[in-house]
Amino acid sequence: MFISSKETDPNRMLEEAFHLVCEARPIVKRIRKAEQDKVLPRGSSLRAAQAAGVITRDEALLCEKAESARAAVIEVDDFPLDGVS
Repeated sequence: MFISSKETDPNRMLEEAFHLVCEARPIVKRIRKAEQDKVLPRGSSLRAAQAAGVITRDEALLCEKAESARAAVIEVDDFPLDGVS
């Protein structure tokens, strides 16, 4: 499959987001397990998980990058309301 070198190419963005989310999945599972085991409160931030020693700084950064990529892929076009009739 051809993947463009253009960073704004939707297919490239989707492919990168997929790989980042897959890479971050075991880290997120570890955070969820820590929440179930009451090591962390439910809905803890990545910073809280890092402070508790559940994840490393690099793992927190990877999760943030994966979430940003995921959000960019699913972002809906945003138009000002005055331009909609």
